[in-house]
Amino acid sequence: MLTCWYLIYSIVRGRYELPIFFLLLILVVFLLERRPSTVVSTGGIGRPWRRPRFIGWSEVASVAKPLPGSPGTQLQLVNGKTVTLADIPADESASVAHIGGKAVQSPAIPTKPPREKARTDDEIMADVTRRASALAEQRAKLAEQSRRLRGS
Repeated sequence: MLTCWYLIYSIVRGRYELPIFFLLLILVVFLLERRPSTVVSTGGIGRPWRRPRFIGWSEVASVAKPLPGSPGTQLQLVNGKTVTLADIPADESASVAHIGGKAVQSPAIPTKPPREKARTDDEIMADVTRRASALAEQRAKLAEQSRRLRGS
């Protein structure tokens, strides 16, 4: 209610930033609600207004089993990427897999990259010395360039 009064107050004072903001916000919400839903067919998966827009079944490696709390059906693509179909509940993943003739498998668990091997003190000292000499050379070049530009 307070927002409505503030909107009226803004319009009366001739300031239209807030009313325009609310108008744009309402427009965006309206457009998102009108977004076409995902279509699953034997030819592939059509996802209007999303990327990738169309996913052929030849690009899908498998359909992930539903996990507790997962937002939607997940597809594991041949190139290693995972695409979530937010419009289709995770419980329907078996139906999606049946339509495409794909297997339902456990989702790939992301792994951490391998740890760097520990460096020895000598390696660290050599790296610091190399960086210090490179900085000293750069500083000398900049000093020479500065003297030359000043005309000294």
